Amino acid sequence: AKLHKTPVGALAVWGGFLAVASGPKLQFQRWTVGVGFQPVAQVELGIQISTLAAIKSFVLVGDVRGRVHLVRWRHNKNAQALEVLSSSFRPLTALASGVLLHDRTPGFLVLDHLGCCHLFRYAPQDSVGDEILQAGLPYRLAGASTSCVRVVGQDGSQACILGSAAGGLTQVVPVDPRSFRTFTTLQALIVARVPQVAGLHVRYLRRSTDVSAEGRRALEDG
Repeated sequence: AKLHKTPVGALAVWGGFLAVASGPKLQFQRWTVGVGFQPVAQVELGIQISTLAAIKSFVLVGDVRGRVHLVRWRHNKNAQALEVLSSSFRPLTALASGVLLHDRTPGFLVLDHLGCCHLFRYAPQDSVGDEILQAGLPYRLAGASTSCVRVVGQDGSQACILGSAAGGLTQVVPVDPRSFRTFTTLQALIVARVPQVAGLHVRYLRRSTDVSAEGRRALEDG
């Protein structure tokens, strides 16, 4: 057993490598018979890495209070390296994360401590040549989710199963943009129409965590 100087917040397996998140450091290690795990590449990110999600050569890195990072693992015969592609615009408390592949396009999910699901999309920025991580509109779930597992159906369809601290299971599936806009519009209408009974802050609890809504909290809470 090898001890790290900082807490190990997350583990993941990519091919024949073990991804270890210790404090702010993400390290890829390889097992050698008679020697054990030896580091082959590392990168330092954020404050305390709390969750990892990998697909193909991409690793989504979530932090307890830092930004979400998208990292690419480069592996060939001559060298191995971890390259940071992009980061989220705002810091986020990530409890769990997942990846869905739809029409060969990866979609990244990050679940925070308030029970919100944040969607990120990876796409190249042609005008500048950079690769960016685009954030979509977050939406609330039934409760804060602490685990996420990607499952693949027999027909090739994918979904993420989320486990909440309250004991619930939630399934997240990719949909087309038109259906997503319809769902989010209906959710906004329900939030606006549901009455506040006995002083319960129904509207505020069902809103996203967008900072632009914080200034109106007093009005929405009644």
